[in-house]
Amino acid sequence: MTDPALGDPTPTPKKRRQWPWLVGSALVAGIAIVAGLGKGEPSDNERMVTLCQKVVTDDAVAPSTVTFVSSQVVADADGGWTVSGELDGQNVFGAMLRSPYACKLTYHEDRGLFSARITG
Repeated sequence: MTDPALGDPTPTPKKRRQWPWLVGSALVAGIAIVAGLGKGEPSDNERMVTLCQKVVTDDAVAPSTVTFVSSQVVADADGGWTVSGELDGQNVFGAMLRSPYACKLTYHEDRGLFSARITG
């Protein structure tokens, strides 16, 4: 119970400033939008490298040990592409080795897909 002479013991809520929260939220949203601008669909070169690396990894002796060190995409005269580079991975004896890799990619327009085969 409260004594009417002492007044209401419930403190009056302080009025908070909301503008710092609004400015902060807008700033965070702006940064998120700017950071996401360049992250749309992967380029054709990125797709080709990813496909080749998947095919090479799947063919490796110890796929979980494969780390790609470098890669490059070169257009071939026949309209295809060659992805090549170097990778680190275990051989059949368990030793880590750096090895070259290469695969030939062909784009099938009728299906909208790339196919890849290991060439080196």
